[in-house]
Amino acid sequence: MVTKRMAGIALVGLGLLIVVATIAVDLAGVGKWRGFGPSQRAAVAVGLAVLLAGAAMIPLGDRPA
Repeated sequence: MVTKRMAGIALVGLGLLIVVATIAVDLAGVGKWRGFGPSQRAAVAVGLAVLLAGAAMIPLGDRPA
């Protein structure tokens, strides 16, 4: 059974992965333009939202998700 804590930890990891991957793509220079564009800003915002949602679920403990 999946608990809210386990789901929260998974969401934190997913959000962190999204943010890190978005920044890594920019640092690697993939794409046509240089700099941080609107799509990358949106991806970072989504990653942070997922991360925060997961962080809010962790203190809920071992209740079923």
